[in-house]
Amino acid sequence: MERNAAGHMSSLPTLSPIAFLVNGEIRGCYSDQLHGSSRNNGEDQAIEQLIRAYTPPKHYPVWWRGTPWGQALAVKPCIDNSISMEGCFHLRPDPGQRAFPNGSLAISYTGSVSAPTHGLAHGGVNEKERTVFLEFASSAYARHHIHAASRGIHLEAIWKSQLQTGHDVLIGNTVFQYALKEKDVWASVRLVLAVEEIEGKYSAVLTEFHRSTINITAENPAPRPGAILRGESEYDVEEFVDNFPLFTGESDAIVTEHRYDEAAAYSIYRRRGDHYERVYTGCGGSE
Repeated sequence: MERNAAGHMSSLPTLSPIAFLVNGEIRGCYSDQLHGSSRNNGEDQAIEQLIRAYTPPKHYPVWWRGTPWGQALAVKPCIDNSISMEGCFHLRPDPGQRAFPNGSLAISYTGSVSAPTHGLAHGGVNEKERTVFLEFASSAYARHHIHAASRGIHLEAIWKSQLQTGHDVLIGNTVFQYALKEKDVWASVRLVLAVEEIEGKYSAVLTEFHRSTINITAENPAPRPGAILRGESEYDVEEFVDNFPLFTGESDAIVTEHRYDEAAAYSIYRRRGDHYERVYTGCGGSE
C-alpha cells in the first residue's frame, strides 16, 4: 500500500519500483541510472521494461517481514509515466497468512531470489524491547554530541523482524527535537535504527541520521512537552519497508522508504561485517 497525492492511504494495492538488478548490480529507475549511460532524453526506458514484465495474467511473489507471504496477480496494465501502478494487482495470501494491515508495505519481485534464511518472525514489540531500543537510540544520539534521554525521544515506529536464523532485529525510526542557541530556531534530528539481538545480547547494526532545523514563528510556536514540531527545513522521513534476501549467502538486506516534501525514494542497506551500509538510493518520484 502507498500514500496517494493527498497524503492519505490508498484503498488499492499500489506497486512502486524500488530498484532494478542489472548483471547483479543495483540500478535506479531512470535511463542514466538503469543503463549506466548519460542519456537523459526520451521516454524512461524503465517503463518499457515494466510494461513487458507486469502484464496480466502474470503473478509475482510477495514477501513480508523477510519471508514469502503470497502472490500479486496482475489484473490490468496501467503503467504511466510516474511508474506507479495503482489498482493493477490483486493480493493473494498463501494459506495460513493473514491479510496486510491497512497501510502496510511489502516487497514483490520478478526473476530469481535467494531462499529465505529464516521462518516468519514478525510481531509486536514488548516493553523490554521498546526500552532497549530507546536506550540504543539515546546512545546513538550521544555519539553525535546530542544529549537525548530515552524519555525525551519520540518513537515514531518500531518493528520486529529477523535478518537470518537466530538474529532478531528491532527496526524503527525516532525524532529528537531541541532548542538551539540561536533565537527561535530548533534542531530536528531523525534517526533510523536497527538493533540486532543474538542469544540475548543486543547491538546496533544500522544508524542513519537526518538533521534539519525549524524556525519558531507565531504560526509554528515552540511545542508543548511530548509534541513534535513540523516545518523542517530539509524534510526527510526515512521508514523501514522490509528486509529481503537480496544478496545470496548474506544476511537480509534492509529496505527503507524516504518521504520528502513532495517526493519519495527508496534506500537499500547491505550487511558489511557487523553493521549495515547504504548501497543505493533511488526510484520513487514526485508525489
